[in-house]
Amino acid sequence: MVNFPAWENKAPVPGIGTDSFSVRWTGKVTAPTTGTYSFYANVDDGVRVWVNSKKIIDRWSLQSTEVKGTIKLEKGKKYPIKVEYYESKANQKMVLSWQGPGISKVRIPQYYFSQN
Repeated sequence: MVNFPAWENKAPVPGIGTDSFSVRWTGKVTAPTTGTYSFYANVDDGVRVWVNSKKIIDRWSLQSTEVKGTIKLEKGKKYPIKVEYYESKANQKMVLSWQGPGISKVRIPQYYFSQN
């Protein structure tokens, strides 16, 4: 899951500072139903999201915000996903959610993600 509502001004991993860092998550996401999905990134600061090699979110700026991108997906199919995030200073946050056919907006559950 990409679910970091707040790092609470702590380093994301040992050896990294609390500010001025970036993170990249990669893997596959499986669609539970067929249709158009909205992906939401609730961030402080910048974010880019690709699904099936299509950039659906591109908000690389100093701002706390929620941004949205949409894409059509097929039930049961695994799609490559890449999320890039950067933190400039204070208030670190990165939460990835989705909404789709029959699915209310929710943080994407771990069982829809895989590495292959």
